[in-house]
Amino acid sequence: MNNIKSHVDHVCLASSFITERLHSYNPVTPVDRNQPEIRKILSDLNNACPNISGNIDGWLKLNQYDYRSFINIFSTNNYRPCQPEPLHDDLSGLFRTISKISTEYISQNKLAYTFIDPDNPVLCEELLVPFVVFASKILLDDSESRYHSLSTNVRTRMESDFLGNLSRISSETYLKCFLNFRQSGQPGKFALNNNGNKHIYRSFISQNLSTRAIYIDYSLLTRLLAQRTRFWIDYIKSLLKRIDSDYGKYRTLFGGEPESPVDTTWNTIYSHITSISPHHSDSHDNGQTVAIIEFTGTRKIIYKPKALGVEIAFSEFIDWINTQGTSCTLRTARCIDLGDYGWAEYIDHTGCDSIQQVEQFYHRSGMMLAIVYALKGGDYIHDNIIASSGHPILIDNECLMTIDIMSEIIFPDAQENSAYRDFSNSILSTKLIPLWQPAANGELSCISGLSCSALESTSKRTFRLTGINTDNIAPEHHQKSLTGESKNIPLLDSRPQFLNGSLASFKHGFREIYALLLKNRALLLSDDGPLSCFHNKRIRILFRRTSTYTNIINRSLSDNNAANAIDYEVAQENLSCLYLSSKILNRFPSLYREEKKLLMQLDIPKVTMVSDSDLVKIADTEIPMDIISESLLCKVKKRIESLATEDMNKQLKIIDRACFLFERKEMMGPNFFKSIDSRI
Repeated sequence: MNNIKSHVDHVCLASSFITERLHSYNPVTPVDRNQPEIRKILSDLNNACPNISGNIDGWLKLNQYDYRSFINIFSTNNYRPCQPEPLHDDLSGLFRTISKISTEYISQNKLAYTFIDPDNPVLCEELLVPFVVFASKILLDDSESRYHSLSTNVRTRMESDFLGNLSRISSETYLKCFLNFRQSGQPGKFALNNNGNKHIYRSFISQNLSTRAIYIDYSLLTRLLAQRTRFWIDYIKSLLKRIDSDYGKYRTLFGGEPESPVDTTWNTIYSHITSISPHHSDSHDNGQTVAIIEFTGTRKIIYKPKALGVEIAFSEFIDWINTQGTSCTLRTARCIDLGDYGWAEYIDHTGCDSIQQVEQFYHRSGMMLAIVYALKGGDYIHDNIIASSGHPILIDNECLMTIDIMSEIIFPDAQENSAYRDFSNSILSTKLIPLWQPAANGELSCISGLSCSALESTSKRTFRLTGINTDNIAPEHHQKSLTGESKNIPLLDSRPQFLNGSLASFKHGFREIYALLLKNRALLLSDDGPLSCFHNKRIRILFRRTSTYTNIINRSLSDNNAANAIDYEVAQENLSCLYLSSKILNRFPSLYREEKKLLMQLDIPKVTMVSDSDLVKIADTEIPMDIISESLLCKVKKRIESLATEDMNKQLKIIDRACFLFERKEMMGPNFFKSIDSRI
């Protein structure tokens, strides 16, 4: 027991972030501030950060040596850790679980848990088993969580999914540890073979389970895995409770009435669940993700842990469009908004029955483009559209009426940055129109809403591991199949049908809705007009792109930084500075500080605003945004005011030019908009 306590104390100390060390340490004996070394550190600290308790980001001005010096001073015996109690308790429980599982593994030479799939092994899964077992036990022991009411098969799949999620965090570090262990036992270079032996691998697992060495040596990684485990426990509890309490509301979103009546008592509801699949989105706000819940028969529902008011408003606006005598009706995904979360209709990716239905799909897509353009929507990439027969269904409308905060600050003068202004004031800003952009591997990539580079080829070159969980683990090049990966493109006879083949229908749909909006401009601008449904709706705005956040997390959580929280925090701060303008840091330090907290716990930060407000919200913190002189809804009304026949013709030229470049696999050049203007 004392051994476990000492291990937990070590992990708690080594995985403490700078803010925790500054605020969560209680002095045992006073520090002699007259010592030259301490005087120098305090002087550096005061110069960089005069109000340290309220301005931790002043640490950005200190280099890594100063970090180290300061932390070494405040990690001496003069200070004792005062860790957050939940973290300490979870780590204690996890180490007890590790001890128990170690005994099982050594006696059986394997671990037999149903969530381990022998046909789809997870790298070093035995080292992650304690986290899954710990979470499962807490949920099963809590009668109010209703976890025990789910079938064994449903729980098994959920736990297997969670195991894979943990592996994505730990795989780089655990792989390097195993490769070093394997090489240390060989007199020369280890010779790979295909015999499937596991002697070295089992020794590696046995040693680390019994001594807990890998958990202690990589304390920061252990903390993050424990934190994700706690997030998963809380998330599952909340999700199961809402599945029960909201059944009478969301059952109306099923594709049809249930095959047989379902009693609304929780026992019966849970017995009808055949699958709960989380992790259908990025992780936000303490591990919250979109989940798909399947019930008996063909009934599915989507759980979204965010306000869906803007989705409801968008549906109401489309309903108004459909009453205006358009050539065809538009469809949206039905939703129920319940405050800080909601439920959405599940949309199947279904093919078209005829070429006429393909033309209808692209005609409606052109109609949707005009609507999204008028509403200043953005980020409609391929993940946010589903092709359902002849209908393009926009499934994530949180970026309607959005703005790019960073660009508003970095590019305040339209004359100096006309290229940016031209782009942001065109249909290209919606991300619906196909555009090529450079990918990390040097090739061209497209993730636009109405195309996807994955469909331009049948495979891509990537890396994968072979011989997983044997003595012969090794990376190799691999041609990954891309067939069927994109749901945003209509299919005919199982073959994708691209925009360029239906460009005339697409432009006709765009022209039809643009003219309709132009005709109804006065009504749209009135206080009680069709846009009134967007009042007081929470909108996601762009601070930094998700790909930037992902790069910061992945690069900072390398094996070199997985041992100590200070190394991890310094690496993340350095990376953040590379991706962030100093104008942002200086102008909105509190926004950056909240963003940093979320990144350090592996969450993708999400910045939102209410459509009628100038307050930006990140996590639970609201921050005034003085660069925004008018509300998001006012910006939309200005876009509506600017609609004109000349602008419509310009946007149609942009469609032609963008599709031409896309077909030729050429990127948009710096003179793109000048060439458009010369054609008008």
